[in-house]
Amino acid sequence: MGISTMLLWLIVSSLAVWGLWLLLQPYRRNPLRGWILAAQILIAATAPMILLAAIQLKSENLGFIGLMGGVLLAAFIILLYANGQGEVYEQEIGQLESGQTLARWECTAAEYRAFLKSELARLKSELQVFMGCSFGLAGLAMIFFAFILPLPAAWAMGGIFLGGGLFISLITFLEFLNVKTRYQAGDLAAGEILFGPSGVLMFGRFIPLKGFNLWLDKVAYVAQEPPRLRFVSAYRRRRGKGTREVFIPVPAKYRAEAEALVAKYTGTGAHPLAAEH
Repeated sequence: MGISTMLLWLIVSSLAVWGLWLLLQPYRRNPLRGWILAAQILIAATAPMILLAAIQLKSENLGFIGLMGGVLLAAFIILLYANGQGEVYEQEIGQLESGQTLARWECTAAEYRAFLKSELARLKSELQVFMGCSFGLAGLAMIFFAFILPLPAAWAMGGIFLGGGLFISLITFLEFLNVKTRYQAGDLAAGEILFGPSGVLMFGRFIPLKGFNLWLDKVAYVAQEPPRLRFVSAYRRRRGKGTREVFIPVPAKYRAEAEALVAKYTGTGAHPLAAEH
């Protein structure tokens, strides 16, 4: 199977899934919308290439089939999780919109734009780290498993690591594009931020703080410009725990209330962080 054929399948299948996604628009406000899209792109990109390699089965294709199979397996697992958890998040969005909130803030367009500018720099840095780690860990996994497994199986293990890494990179890239689009929008308007025990509905988009294998670990008020709340959610890994950070803008007229809101989240089990300046 030639490189040009593989690249053609990659481009065509990815564009097809992207177009289908834009047509259907499932979970419009849901953060797992990006997860589902990223998983669909990985599935559509790898499945045709596996089929082509299997049709033209040769010994030199076995490693490639194993690698793509690992990526495909990781994408299917992610897709199943995202579809199930998405339903839970939709229910939490409904609760926030019905008034079950810890706080309700109004944010001006200028304050939101300043926040988006700071988020762009943070997401760009994260994307570079994730991309480097994705290929680095996949390469190390293939080398390690090559000593204890047949070559196709070693490539498959590397594919699982690569699939997970590329998925995280895709999620960060999609979020970066989303933030960049909003930041560059000439008609950026004021909006609301609704805080709930399990998540935040910011400008119509839900940001989870708790969920399956996810709990709110720490929270702090960051006073540096633009001021924001920093939430640190944790999740269990095979060894120890991992963390993910979420930042929410603090409008000027609510800065006095920010510390009180931190205390409310501390009461739900989160640990307070020292205020950052």
